[in-house]
Amino acid sequence: MAQLPLAFRREAEKQNSADGEIKLFEITHPSLATPIRVASKGIVRISVDPVKYGVVSNGVTYEADELQDIWPDDTKDSPSRASLTLDNIANAMVKKARSITGELADVSIKIVMQSAPDVVVGQFTGLKIRSARGDENSVTFNLSTDAELDEPMNYIQGRDRSPGLHGTRSA
Repeated sequence: MAQLPLAFRREAEKQNSADGEIKLFEITHPSLATPIRVASKGIVRISVDPVKYGVVSNGVTYEADELQDIWPDDTKDSPSRASLTLDNIANAMVKKARSITGELADVSIKIVMQSAPDVVVGQFTGLKIRSARGDENSVTFNLSTDAELDEPMNYIQGRDRSPGLHGTRSA
């Protein structure tokens, strides 16, 4: 990820910021008719009945939800991993999340400022949902970027390739 703009970093470091960051999550999968879009904070009313708040960023609406996230780590020696927990979510969103089967779902994370939701100041792309668990009130997704974790191992460890694993032959 590119370095975040100075104005964003200054605002993020303030203890009581009036212009905080908003994280936008988008989960896409071929089995979903429409992507799951969730925001960490709601700044506009997007629905009257039922009352829902959210964020409109670049013409795309994200529904605000209580969420907990662990950001992707940025180490060179291991694949990026992150997690996303959606709490107190509506039954419709639980049904959508549970309908994802087969291939892995794609996740993108964007960071915007509350005062300028159309300006993306940072983003993570290429994340895949590796596992999910949940109950009637919440769903937790574990995310990673490493595609090699899903590849089958095609290496046969026979006596000729790995003699140390098979012991010595007795004559």
